[in-house]
Amino acid sequence: MGDKQLITVATPMGQSTGYCGCGDRVPSIDIRLNTMGQVSARTGFEWSYTDEPHATRRKEILKKYPQIKELMGPDPNLKWQILILVLFQVASLPFVQHLGWFSIFLLAYLVGGVVNHALNLAIHEISHNLAFGHSHPLMNRALGMFANLPIGAPTSISFKKYHMLHHRYQGDAELDVDLPTELEGRLFSCTGMKFIWLVLQPFFYSLRPLIMLPLPVTGLELRKIAPEYYDTIPHHDSWVKVLYDFVMRPDIGPFARVRRRQDRAAQKLVQPVEDDDTQIAD
Repeated sequence: MGDKQLITVATPMGQSTGYCGCGDRVPSIDIRLNTMGQVSARTGFEWSYTDEPHATRRKEILKKYPQIKELMGPDPNLKWQILILVLFQVASLPFVQHLGWFSIFLLAYLVGGVVNHALNLAIHEISHNLAFGHSHPLMNRALGMFANLPIGAPTSISFKKYHMLHHRYQGDAELDVDLPTELEGRLFSCTGMKFIWLVLQPFFYSLRPLIMLPLPVTGLELRKIAPEYYDTIPHHDSWVKVLYDFVMRPDIGPFARVRRRQDRAAQKLVQPVEDDDTQIAD
């Protein structure tokens, strides 16, 4: 027998020490076990200090194989595939309403889950404007919301925001919210907890961006930059109350608007609005 090497194994009951009787040199072993399985050997992220490789690789590939550009562009079949999947989900409703819970669960998991997963992939493609092309952003956005209907939770618009950040800052510790958090890495490190993490992945993937990098839901950046010009402006907080006040309050009616006179000598009476570059949209 060759030289023996001491091996230390950490278990729930403490450290267990033994010897390896092989003649070859054995690296030190530290196997951490707990009640939910073996703990992952990784204790942190792998850090890279070079440029993100995707952009460089893309440039090299296109330079070497320029014909690949012919493969780029929108997919003409995507919108029809989405239409079929959404209609399938909606059309199935009257056929499953009288089924038992067990049958509904099986159909929801084996059929509905597959269809919704495909729609999530379609939303990913739409976020890259692959349905109608980059020249039709509104049509891509509308199709994304349509594909989102059977999923239930509104994800299409917010997914595009965060997914574009993921591509632009891939691997960035603060801006790429596709990366798990430090807490996730430490908490879900053993076999059993990693399985739970996989099962709950839709929740982590959906909620992580909103918690780690909250973005404005609406475009109020102008008000944030110049609050002194907007915070003091009278405004309404309830559309229903506006309608109610219009009917019930005697001081409000069709005349509750402001008129003013323009200096006709300084301004032509007829002037196309699009030619007036001093106009600012409300």
